[in-house]
Amino acid sequence: NLKSLDYHHFGYNNFFESHKPRFEAILDINNNYLNLFRNIRKEFKTKIRSSEIKGVRIIKGNLDDLDYLIKQVSKKYPRGDAYFKDVYKYFSKRDMVDYYYAKLDTKIHLETIKKRYEQEENNNNLLNSSIMNNHNNSFKLINKKIQSDNSFTKIRNELIKATNLLRDYPEGIILASVLVIRIKDEVYLYMDGFDNKYKKLNAKHLIIWKLIEKYSKLGFKTFNLGGMTNINAENNRYAGLNEFKLGFNSNIYEYIGDFE
Repeated sequence: NLKSLDYHHFGYNNFFESHKPRFEAILDINNNYLNLFRNIRKEFKTKIRSSEIKGVRIIKGNLDDLDYLIKQVSKKYPRGDAYFKDVYKYFSKRDMVDYYYAKLDTKIHLETIKKRYEQEENNNNLLNSSIMNNHNNSFKLINKKIQSDNSFTKIRNELIKATNLLRDYPEGIILASVLVIRIKDEVYLYMDGFDNKYKKLNAKHLIIWKLIEKYSKLGFKTFNLGGMTNINAENNRYAGLNEFKLGFNSNIYEYIGDFE
């Protein structure tokens, strides 16, 4: 129909070939936040809980804090500092913008790792005693000891890293950030970024969930997680992005594409 009216169709984009994505991930948040959490992918729920336990905290920022986001997305997006600050100023005049960032409390992080270290150390000592007192040394007991040794080594390395983080960053570390625009009953994830060095702390999972929870409680109906790519496309280097957005139980919306 459009082509018959002399529009030119640029084709069905699979990736991010144009300024606007052909696909978006949109989550229905017109529901109790507890139900929304239940519907999240199991491994995401584990990552969200773990991130909070390890000392990641979500903080509402302002224009002065926007440099965190700018630094995190500078290599991904061609827009400069002024662009993001203009966006924030424009929408803040209409009370339509929110900016949040995830910060690691390095003191809480170290305390959490210490507790895990002490628990694993105690467990390892108990297994040592059991092996010393058990002359048969069953295969099951020895296997438990090997697993405990591996876990103890791993948590000891984590303790060293956590100690160094508190020493080097006593004020905490900015891990991820999100800029959202609120339009009527929809929340639109306008831009987000994270520090890849601390990816294992899963701050991005936590900050997205906390925003879903917040806006659900405030009565918003949809949370638009932004652009994604065609899940059926072969050799998709954005597969991880798709999986992340779909992990929150969002739906895929496909648009008509580009016409001129």
